[in-house]
Order: sequence, then C-alpha cells, then structure tokens
Amino acid sequence: MFLNRLAAPFRIETLVYQFMGPPDHQWSDDSPEFSLIPACSLSVRRLFHDDATRSRKFLQFLHSGCFGYFLERDGQWITYGWSTQPESMRPPHLPPWVADLEAYWIFYCHTRDEFRCQGHYKRLLARLAAGAYERTANPLVLCDALPDNLASRRAVLHAGFAPKGILTTYRPLRGLIVGGRWRRDEAHAPQIERKSGQTSERPA
Repeated sequence: MFLNRLAAPFRIETLVYQFMGPPDHQWSDDSPEFSLIPACSLSVRRLFHDDATRSRKFLQFLHSGCFGYFLERDGQWITYGWSTQPESMRPPHLPPWVADLEAYWIFYCHTRDEFRCQGHYKRLLARLAAGAYERTANPLVLCDALPDNLASRRAVLHAGFAPKGILTTYRPLRGLIVGGRWRRDEAHAPQIERKSGQTSERPA
C-alpha cells in the first residue's frame, strides 16, 4: 500500500481499445471541403513548414516506420494521427514492452480546437485502422485514451473499437518510462457527463 502511494504521482493510466474490424471505408469519399492524405515527407513539409517542432517529430515518425494521415482544408491541417507498425518504433508514451505485441498502435492524434466535435477524429481513426488492414491480414490494431477525455473515448467507440482493459505506465521523469502493465480484462469506468446541471452516464 505504501509503495502504491509512493508511485502514484508517477503512474499514468490509459484506457486501451482494440479495433474489431472490418474497416469502415466511408472515409474514402472526400468531401469538397476536406481531404484526407497520407503522411510523407512532402506532405509534412507542406502542411507544417511553419511548425518546426511538429515537422521534425513527424519526419522522425516516418523514419521510424510509422504511418499517418492528415486531414486538410485549403492547405491547412485540421487533424492528424499516427500508427506504429509491428516492426517500427513503439508509441513514445507507452512502456518499451509494447513493441513486442506485434500490434498497430494508433498514437499522437490531435484536432484543431475549432474543428473538434465534428466527426473528424472518428474519420481519422477509421482511416488509420484501414491502413493497418492494407498492410497486414487480420492485424491487431490498438489505441488508448485518458479516462477523462470523453470526446476521444466516444470517437474511438464510434470508429469501431471496443474496450480492452487498462494500461498503467510508470514515468518518474518527463521522457523516462521505467515500466508498466496492461490489465486486459479490467472494465472501463462509465463516461460521466454533466449537462445543464444534470449528470448522465454512458458506458465505455
């Protein structure tokens, strides 16, 4: 008990989800307004030429064997997301042994504030999952979300993922991960939302 309390400030728990397949190809019909394009060195430099930090990180992801997609409008990125491959790097926020799972793990996704809650993240997740199926027959496709990120959790479920336990990561210092464990059968807590003074509960 004492050790658990001592480790608490360095423990991060995320909810794990597994894609149940088959992939949903509705994402393939680009709207006149938005385009979903694969990440490559040219698209990274075009969309993030004024963002050295993201540009450098994304080029590193590509060099490490990951693949990703960008949703863009009028030459501006709207949302982005990445996935590892079985032979590539692990998601940098997870323990090293995750690389041994032979999984596609979706990570480092983000949507501009003004475009959130419009279905873009769901579409991105569906495309990333489909990308795994294009590379491997019956792949293991995983992602994770913080328990209090209700919007992300809803999008993950709507994109065809199902709860697959809770992963604990121990990170005593920024950038340093010393281990963790995945409790695959542990249920996710319900999603609690507060609207107009009322509380509603949604299962995750």
